[in-house]
Amino acid sequence: MERSRNLQDFHPVPCVVATGVFDGVHSGHRLLLSRARALAQQHGLQTVVCTFHPHPRTALRGEQVHLLNTLDERLALLESSGYADHLLVLPFTPELAGMTAEDFLEQMLIKRLGMRYLVMGDNHHIGSGRAGNVAQVGMLSRKLGFGLEVVTFEKTASVVSSSAIRKALLRGDAEQAADWLGYPYALTGTVVEGNRLGRTLGYPTANIRVHDASKLLPRQGVYAARVSCGAMQMAGMMYIGSRYVAGERDNAANVEVYLFDFDGNLYGREMTVEVIQFLRDPEAFHDMDSLRVRLGQDAAWARKVLSQEQKA
Repeated sequence: MERSRNLQDFHPVPCVVATGVFDGVHSGHRLLLSRARALAQQHGLQTVVCTFHPHPRTALRGEQVHLLNTLDERLALLESSGYADHLLVLPFTPELAGMTAEDFLEQMLIKRLGMRYLVMGDNHHIGSGRAGNVAQVGMLSRKLGFGLEVVTFEKTASVVSSSAIRKALLRGDAEQAADWLGYPYALTGTVVEGNRLGRTLGYPTANIRVHDASKLLPRQGVYAARVSCGAMQMAGMMYIGSRYVAGERDNAANVEVYLFDFDGNLYGREMTVEVIQFLRDPEAFHDMDSLRVRLGQDAAWARKVLSQEQKA
């Protein structure tokens, strides 16, 4: 599979095209991409998947949109899906956003990519002001001479959207998010120095600095988690949020992981944490003993959750 970060690096090929942000590369996205792949094989064409970056709301309105994937994560997921022969990142600029649906289809997809067929979801829109709905693109396909395949999602699948998955994570529903994504939601970052409070309590934590500020952090609280660091695969519990100890609150958004049955130095290492199940909301502790007891309860609960998940 070939990756291109801009149009200048892409050489047109007769192809089937699918476009979108594809944040999360969730089950709905994969349904659409699998149809694009099947259509390409049917007609002896290549499959080109175009993903936009940055997010349109960031590019047009300067909003910080918290996304399910960093760009590198998204590209890795699209590549591992096996549906694309070519993966193209289209910079989402005001100029691109201002193109009419007809200009985008003709100038960008047909002339620059070599598009013969377009595959789009029945709720997808193309062009300035999202004016290019399925009906208009259907009309343009006849005018411009390309085939159009519309993927109609079943009612039960229509809720599978990037925004719905974000909402699930923000309410702590990691299981629903994983079901829609097709994989556990994960955070990746570098292990950095913390205040070492957990070590004094007998629960040393790895403090993680998440690589990308646009990456969505799930609801604050304690989670059962699975962790990978290099070749190591570990189980543990994760805390997201502020620290409350002795009535004082640290307002910084912390991501900390306590690893079960592990003793070692991970500072400076890259760690990926899979969010398995929400356990509880953050609590304020007025003394260390109360916090120590609660951490012991959390650890026992997380071990049970992960054990049951492994058996399922």
